[in-house]
Amino acid sequence: MRTVCAMMALCSLIVFAGCDQKPANSSEAMGRVKAAIRINNPTERDDALGPACRGAAKIGAVDAVKKGLAGIGNPTLRDEVASDSALSLRDSGQSGAAAEVTNFIGNPTQRDNILKKLAAP
Repeated sequence: MRTVCAMMALCSLIVFAGCDQKPANSSEAMGRVKAAIRINNPTERDDALGPACRGAAKIGAVDAVKKGLAGIGNPTLRDEVASDSALSLRDSGQSGAAAEVTNFIGNPTQRDNILKKLAAP
């Protein structure tokens, strides 16, 4: 049993080790998000979805970002990832999508702060 657990942990590390890097395209970004969503352990799933969403946002893969954010169970982490993703989408020229992503931020003060940043010239 320990061997199986160790192998699963090793596979998770291998699969998600490169997730801090930007995906090559929207399809790869969605693939990373879909893989992360399939992780059974909620904490590990959230830990994998954070970098997958951030990477997707960096390349403007809005659908992958939204799908990933919807899968994050930890509200604090979801707020952080949504905030980062909104700013990255703005930086990639997708201000409308960035504003939509702020709907995933549950903390009203944090959401307002990000909206102010999005509205700034």
